[in-house]
Amino acid sequence: MNRTIKFRGKTASGDWIYGSYIYTRHYISGKDLHKIIRHEYNYDDDREDVLPETVGQFIGICDKNGKEIYEGDIVLFEIVGLGRGKEEVVFTDGSFAIHNKEMGNLSFMEIDRKRYEIIEVIGNIHENKNLLKSK
Repeated sequence: MNRTIKFRGKTASGDWIYGSYIYTRHYISGKDLHKIIRHEYNYDDDREDVLPETVGQFIGICDKNGKEIYEGDIVLFEIVGLGRGKEEVVFTDGSFAIHNKEMGNLSFMEIDRKRYEIIEVIGNIHENKNLLKSK
């Protein structure tokens, strides 16, 4: 199996960091530590603290413009024969999915390029929550 496993997280200063995710607990203070190691450097000194609520995994596919899709992204999509939507990318029941409240029994759909005519990242829930409210 050949797939890219990487994560992103946002620093307190607002920068997005991409690479490997590390969660540890500081042995003296008991504080939870959430860090991303940048893949392009790949050494321990390039670990950066990220806000835990912003950590999301790359789902392994790109949108119609070639942009990588991560958990927490907001995507526009069109499902062949079913319609269009704008929803958040989530991880549930062992797979990445688009959470869609408006399509009844399709509330969690496995992301599969063969069923989608359009899938485009338009933002993320950490910076663009308002995108989901304006339906």
